[in-house]
Amino acid sequence: MNKILCILSIPLFLTSIANSQSLVEAFASAGANMRQLQLTLDYYKNLHDNEKYRAATFLIENMPIHQSIGYTWVDSNGKTVHFSEFDYADADEARIAFKKLTDTLRLKPRRRIVKDVKIITSEYLIRQIDMAFTEWNQNPWSQTYSFEIFCEYILPYRSLVESLEEWREDYHFMVKNAPDRAEFKSDPVDVCTQVLYELKDFTFVNKRPDPTPILSPQQMLFRRQGSCPDLANLAVLASRAIGIAATFDFTPHYAASSNRHYWNTVIDAQGRHIPFNSNAVSSKEDFLPYTYNVNRKRLAKVFRKTYSIQKEALASQVKSALIPTGFLQDKNLKDVTSEYVRTGAIKIDAKPQHIDQVPYAFVFNLGKWKVIDWGSLQSDQFVFENLGVDIVYLSGAYNNKRYVFIHTQSY
Repeated sequence: MNKILCILSIPLFLTSIANSQSLVEAFASAGANMRQLQLTLDYYKNLHDNEKYRAATFLIENMPIHQSIGYTWVDSNGKTVHFSEFDYADADEARIAFKKLTDTLRLKPRRRIVKDVKIITSEYLIRQIDMAFTEWNQNPWSQTYSFEIFCEYILPYRSLVESLEEWREDYHFMVKNAPDRAEFKSDPVDVCTQVLYELKDFTFVNKRPDPTPILSPQQMLFRRQGSCPDLANLAVLASRAIGIAATFDFTPHYAASSNRHYWNTVIDAQGRHIPFNSNAVSSKEDFLPYTYNVNRKRLAKVFRKTYSIQKEALASQVKSALIPTGFLQDKNLKDVTSEYVRTGAIKIDAKPQHIDQVPYAFVFNLGKWKVIDWGSLQSDQFVFENLGVDIVYLSGAYNNKRYVFIHTQSY
């Protein structure tokens, strides 16, 4: 009976919202939690605050792709074993306690995925929206940002797949004194540089002991250390907490070196993206701008994580079964390679057996060919665009969870 009522209530909710297909889909995907989304929109509608209503609509329309990815610990019998690092005085004490626990029990992690649209509350959304607007409206360094930049790079209540937490107040408190040291308080780049000096006590660790893909905001504050993406996310949250528009950029795989890298940009008063290396926060380097030694690292592709769904992203165009596991399955990817390096295109004759498959480009990294980009079929040719130059690429297709390599090309 409850399921029937839930289904019948969908049209009633949708009659009171804008006739936007993406908004309709967001409400439908929320299921029993759609009332929380409606309450958020109603709150700003009743206040006659059109700008905040539009901002809330932006968040909700793009919410279905966002989620938290974490882990619970289970013993050999599959029984959940409670462990929270926050139950201890500090991170060192928590690590010691966890080691004792694992020495006693054979624990293994169980992946946990929670969709935002299924659990988010109107109270949480309203607090996040109101605090973001306060920073945007009251700070001199935020005044040059358009509503569109604000929505994409200051407003979002999350950055990646970290746990859904309250974070703005704590992060604001942590860096609130940074603008006082800025010489030009109307310059977001100057203020952002001072924010980074506030983060200098957070240290880089190459590998964490836990399988969590990204530390939560509170875990980062508790541990005071993290991996490369953790530190990049720290810089994003700290910047946005005081109204600085910051991004999370990354290269999935270096093309002439091992591993990958994650960093940030700050948007200046002219709307330009100024890169900075979040890994530098533990040193005394000059943080901005951050310039790559492209001859040594060789950037094949650079992507930016947005809050909004990008129609150009591969995952927005084809079914997930046609996409290899990894970053390309994200719908909020924006290709920004040309902002960093000289780029070009590669055209390869398409073989008949691969015509119906998605073509992929690969780079050689850590002894393996790893997927870096996708292409399109144009006039019987596979075309890969916006690739970094002076790099050897291998092209291939992905079918039945396997790669089939087609051709090697140097550009």
